[in-house]
Amino acid sequence: MEADARIVGIGFLFHRVTNPFVRLILQSPMHPLASGKLILVTYVGRRSGLKHTLPVMYANWEQELIVMVGYHGRKKWWLNLRNEPAPVEIRYRGNPLKASAVAVEGDAEVIAPRLAEYCRKFQSSARKRGMVPGSPIDLEALKAKCKDEVMVIIRLPTQPGPA
Repeated sequence: MEADARIVGIGFLFHRVTNPFVRLILQSPMHPLASGKLILVTYVGRRSGLKHTLPVMYANWEQELIVMVGYHGRKKWWLNLRNEPAPVEIRYRGNPLKASAVAVEGDAEVIAPRLAEYCRKFQSSARKRGMVPGSPIDLEALKAKCKDEVMVIIRLPTQPGPA
């Protein structure tokens, strides 16, 4: 219970203090400080119809950006991207782009190879999943761990243009 309260407190801190600061950096000429690991995702709320923008960590996978949704049971933003691709706007390496995104839940065949790339980029994510950073990744073993994972796949436009 105490740990849950701490996570909620940390979530509040990120949502109200850190995220606005990171958004400012990613939208400024100072974006190279963070844009190698973070993007801004703007989506439309399915009930409210309002636009929401948040910074998320990403890894590249072919013509996609991969976002792992940590503590997905406590977060609601990804629910707006369930079931079918939805239009999103992203700020990727300083450039505004229109893209589509879809949330994938528990599909090991889709998630595992992308998660492997994500874990190569973010060693803390590898450790969280019991892997040794820098060592070869056993894709079959990783598939077994994907049943409780939620991933957002952002498909980049084939010809980048402004959002």
